[in-house]
Amino acid sequence: MHDLADLEIKTSTCDWCAKVFSVLESWLGLNIKFHHEDGSAEDGQIFLFNHFARFETIMPLFLLHKETGAY
Repeated sequence: MHDLADLEIKTSTCDWCAKVFSVLESWLGLNIKFHHEDGSAEDGQIFLFNHFARFETIMPLFLLHKETGAY
């Protein structure tokens, strides 16, 4: 059985990862766009992401955190 503290999101780790991805995005010259209507990222509960090379395991979380600050 897991302790509830083990299941909590470690915000410091998420923030660190977001900073690393932002640096990589800038360093590699990537231009990743999050296409949505105004406010839909904050209001939405279901999101559809097109994927390639299993990039979808990290990028949606990064983009949502970058756009809304949500974890």
